[in-house]
Amino acid sequence: MSNIIYHFKDVFFFSKQKTIPVLDEEDSSVGTIVRTFNEDGFLEEEQIRKGTFYAFQNHAGKTTLSFAVKKQGLKAFLGYAYTFYLHDANEQFQLEDAKGLIYLYFHVKGKIKGKKFEAHEDWDGNITLKWDKTIFGKIKVDTYTYKIEVEIVNNTVAPLLLTPGFVSLIYCMYRIYDTETAVINELLDYIT
Repeated sequence: MSNIIYHFKDVFFFSKQKTIPVLDEEDSSVGTIVRTFNEDGFLEEEQIRKGTFYAFQNHAGKTTLSFAVKKQGLKAFLGYAYTFYLHDANEQFQLEDAKGLIYLYFHVKGKIKGKKFEAHEDWDGNITLKWDKTIFGKIKVDTYTYKIEVEIVNNTVAPLLLTPGFVSLIYCMYRIYDTETAVINELLDYIT
């Protein structure tokens, strides 16, 4: 099977109720990324850090997958915990930042379908996707044009990992990381 390609154009300021269309390699819409949403079945609002809700809606406008950062208090300085919610299956799974690495580079991990999943930033600024220690995809980030391209190079992974919703929301996790570490770096530059 040939590689699967999805792409979308990020925005500088992703405000509430704004959407980002996600396209396939033929430029056909496969869904949209939504910054905020109000869905039943997700975690209670008091458990979620404000401003970290992201969801993916398929081409019919139905929310299929969403995530948010869990509130953790001071533990958040060591990394975030993310709760994903699969709407059709009414299932949740957890991903978290690799402990202690949050200030060095983007690296999240967790178990999905009983196997280890990882997404981490490479030296070239792209994101490598691994499942069960095998690379199955890359998210290429163009910081000048805001164009994001996802390439799935191995389709023998769990079907969820191949969906445009999953890979686009992994990018949204990176987006949170990138925005917040930029602020921290500016503060540190100001102090020193």
